[in-house]
Amino acid sequence: MKYLLSFTFLLIAIIAFGQHQSLELKPKPAPDIPLILIDSVHKIVDEYPTLAMFEHIENYEIRNDSSRREMLEIIYKNIQYPPITRCTAIEGMVVIGFIVEKDGTLSNFHIRRDIGGGLGEEALRVVKLLPKFSPAIKDGKVVRFQFYIPVRFRLE
Repeated sequence: MKYLLSFTFLLIAIIAFGQHQSLELKPKPAPDIPLILIDSVHKIVDEYPTLAMFEHIENYEIRNDSSRREMLEIIYKNIQYPPITRCTAIEGMVVIGFIVEKDGTLSNFHIRRDIGGGLGEEALRVVKLLPKFSPAIKDGKVVRFQFYIPVRFRLE
């Protein structure tokens, strides 16, 4: 009986004092965050970037071929085999990546594939010497382009 009486008082107390008001939740407005659009980087384009020094050549195939030859000449004229790597006879290919921006400048240089011995760093140093490019074209518009250059190291 005692427990029944205690339970009843407890139930009355819960009902009397436990009435709750419904809380109306209102969503907070989203803060004003500026929308920043980042141009995507393309890997497939209609016209690949070429060195700006060949812009005057109207024929794209000739301009592209001349540009590639000049890039290789700049790279292999300036490359220096690190002495320690020469002693260990490390040979192979390093791949350097970078982005040709819409204005033809180069950015985001990185070593995509390295063979060790400081050859990746040397290839990166030399690729950074390349002059300004003419940007890539896709669907008649100038776009950012992901460019990769293989640099072969071979002891002679």
